Amino acid sequence: GSGETGNSRETFKRFTGGMKMVIKLRNISRKQAKKEIEKLFNKPSALFFSDIAEKLKLDLELVVQLCEELCKEGKIKIK
Repeated sequence: GSGETGNSRETFKRFTGGMKMVIKLRNISRKQAKKEIEKLFNKPSALFFSDIAEKLKLDLELVVQLCEELCKEGKIKIK
């Protein structure tokens, strides 16, 4: 339906130092996710896609897509 990310995956796994961490993903609209990502970029620190996905509990693929959109719109810069 409207406002869904279209992703049926609820969790993603991140491997850190031999430990597996499972994160429950949030189901929020693309518009809301974009706003939250843009807000993260207002802070003066380097961000990796995986960090954004983990902090906001969003699907990594969605984060990459939205960051690329925000970059094209001139709202964030990706190095």
